[in-house]
Amino acid sequence: MKKNYHTHNELCGHATGSVEEYVKTAVDYGYEELGLSDHIPFPGDPLTERMPYDKFDSYIESIHHLKNVYNGKIRLY
Repeated sequence: MKKNYHTHNELCGHATGSVEEYVKTAVDYGYEELGLSDHIPFPGDPLTERMPYDKFDSYIESIHHLKNVYNGKIRLY
């Protein structure tokens, strides 16, 4: 079983590609499970290698949306 539990995305400041691009690629390569992760955001964080705090809610919403879109093709965490 192919699994990856540590996948960053463009929101983290040190990776490229949207969450959905990573999900699509994982499906294309036959992965059965994909963990989407990022460095935890917090208000006022001066670091650029974290997701901006104001993007956190939309990030979580996009993961829930993609769980529905790719249901039966890949398990997302």
